[in-house]
Amino acid sequence: MSIYDTFLFADPSEREVLLAKLNIESELVSHWFIVDSAFSNTGKFKGHHVRGVLDHPDFSKFQSRITVIEYDENFFSNSQRRQGIERNFLTDQISYGLGRFSRFARHQAHYLRKATQLKSVTQFLAYLYDERFRHDNRTYMRTETFYRDLSRKAILDFVGDDDFLFISDVDEILDAQTPSCKNSLLELTNAGGKYKLMRLVKRKRLWDWNNLDTSSFSYVPLVSGSYIRKNPNFKFNLIRQTQNAVTPFSPLELVHEYSSCYPMEGLLAKYSYHVDLSFTQKEELELSLKLNKNVGMPGLKPNGWLEFVPLELDHQPEYVKNNFSNLSTGLVDKDYRENRTKYFPELFN
Repeated sequence: MSIYDTFLFADPSEREVLLAKLNIESELVSHWFIVDSAFSNTGKFKGHHVRGVLDHPDFSKFQSRITVIEYDENFFSNSQRRQGIERNFLTDQISYGLGRFSRFARHQAHYLRKATQLKSVTQFLAYLYDERFRHDNRTYMRTETFYRDLSRKAILDFVGDDDFLFISDVDEILDAQTPSCKNSLLELTNAGGKYKLMRLVKRKRLWDWNNLDTSSFSYVPLVSGSYIRKNPNFKFNLIRQTQNAVTPFSPLELVHEYSSCYPMEGLLAKYSYHVDLSFTQKEELELSLKLNKNVGMPGLKPNGWLEFVPLELDHQPEYVKNNFSNLSTGLVDKDYRENRTKYFPELFN
């Protein structure tokens, strides 16, 4: 039995998170499959970066256990263009135009009903923000789905029926360093495992490595090789989103997410093309760092307040504890508590 890990890589700002991932997972994960596309999910050029990052001596002990899959074409733009080509004929154009008019009319009626129900300009604008997010995000998710599946062929050459695949992001890390977590993962995957499709609980730290989202729990899939072979048309991205999976109990989270734990330069670079941040105004990002809160995407969802947790009181892998002085980003304003009182006196007075 072996555990494998597959994820996307964006740019050099993710270097420290990647190094943490490899070090923390190393005792459990046999091989990593990294997809490095030249274009982002939003269609913006970013270039290839992961090979250059892996050339550094810090990564030398992992290189023989890494497969890099590079993709040069702009899937997002090509997909948009193909949809246009399919509508070059007059009948298709008429049908397409009528369909758009019908959707437009239905949407206006829907929005008018919503406006009367919400009875608040602020809430209605937030609802429109949500609608824009859902529409645009579906397009971006199709692109991400395509990029994630680029590793499928290479993975199937490695993964046996009794092996397991962790379908992750670069900042989602299996905890193979906390003994109880490592033992739980070994029990769940031993001899092909009792469950073939699992959702592992993760905790999220945002902006900095000890900055915990105290209200958010989410999941990352661990799926058996036999399940992948029996469901060849099941996209990796859909497996990440499926609710049809077992969530095994563990007293501690088995996965840690270190979201946007980059220096400011890297964060702003990612802001220019990252899907999540593309729905956020730069001013909102700066305010979030000033207040130590999630950017709250999209509009109607509550903005999560974050809190720094001392390492000795937090469940963290040894790598993070031992390297924290070098990892810490310092992105969040140290006076964020005072800033909260200033901006939201009704909540923090």
